Amino acid sequence: MKILKLSPIYGNNSGDLVIARCIEHAFSNFDVQVDSVDLMFRAPGSYKANEQSHRVSLRSRVSSTMQLVAPRIFYVIKKVLLLFGKDKRLFREIVSKYDAVMFGGGNLLMNSMGCDYIDRIAVFSEITKSPVIIFCVGAGPFLPNSETVKTKVVSNADVFTVRDKGSLAHFSSYNLSGRNLAPDPAFIVSDIAPRDKANEEYLGVNLISGYVDESSLPSLAERIAEFARDNRLKIRFINTSYPYDGQVVEKVKSIIEINSGDIEIEVANVEGNAGSVATAYSNVRFFLGCRMHSLIFALSHEIPSIGFAWDDKVPNMFDMVFPEIDRDKFIYRLGSSIDFEVYKDGKLDSEVDRIKKNFRKCVSDVMQVIND
Repeated sequence: MKILKLSPIYGNNSGDLVIARCIEHAFSNFDVQVDSVDLMFRAPGSYKANEQSHRVSLRSRVSSTMQLVAPRIFYVIKKVLLLFGKDKRLFREIVSKYDAVMFGGGNLLMNSMGCDYIDRIAVFSEITKSPVIIFCVGAGPFLPNSETVKTKVVSNADVFTVRDKGSLAHFSSYNLSGRNLAPDPAFIVSDIAPRDKANEEYLGVNLISGYVDESSLPSLAERIAEFARDNRLKIRFINTSYPYDGQVVEKVKSIIEINSGDIEIEVANVEGNAGSVATAYSNVRFFLGCRMHSLIFALSHEIPSIGFAWDDKVPNMFDMVFPEIDRDKFIYRLGSSIDFEVYKDGKLDSEVDRIKKNFRKCVSDVMQVIND
């Protein structure tokens, strides 16, 4: 059996490509070939100015500017291009070779900030006559009056699962339930490539562009350095999205080097495969992260992790992993001291194991629907 999977794998977020590899791995255990194709039909590395660096391309710079300055206009332009451009033809040509179509992994059900992901899913799912699988996706935010496109996606789907309760709440009027919840595929990344943890001597840190303002960077740098020094740890900044996150990292790294030159610091860049994740997270004892998938990678490798609540999906993710613990205990707030006391009960390994088992069960359920 062959499944065509579409998601935004060739944008500037390497986490999306890692998710795709996790889904491919999970279904390969059922002798199913999953082929991942970019939802926007972009070429690999198209966000880069060239193949030798993570410097952003002109296309990506224009896209980022439009998202911030004129998101509604950008959204309308994308809808027109979708309806009258070449992408529907490309989809028809590709989908005819497959037994089922999956839209899986990442925050796919949304149409804010100029994003047309859910519109693409609605259009493509109406074209195909094969089973349609909405698999472990995030949902929201949505523009006003989005019920029509949401209804199309739900009604066209033979399987519909989202990755957290916050995403499920966006579809509260469709009589969905806990059966429509499925863990994020990235939780199994450590099953594909385990990390080295023989000498856990690093504090891992992931930052996201635009969340921490310039005036707060020195305070954040001080807190990171303070925790590393008190626990005799080195610091490893881990980038999972390019190039803007890396620019913030370099600023914080420079502040720490100026004020705390005795602390060893390095930067690791995650590429789109499980091996790269394992390398980046090797010998990390604690992890402080912004991007949700940077946190999921750490938790998959059983690294005690806390996150910045820059988006609801971060506390929603912690709520799914630790349903019996107040999710606010996993949230780091700027200006406060960094601590990982919430992990002193030692339940991380059992909760991660539970999440992985739930995900495998969801894959099995999908296979049953397709086979039936």
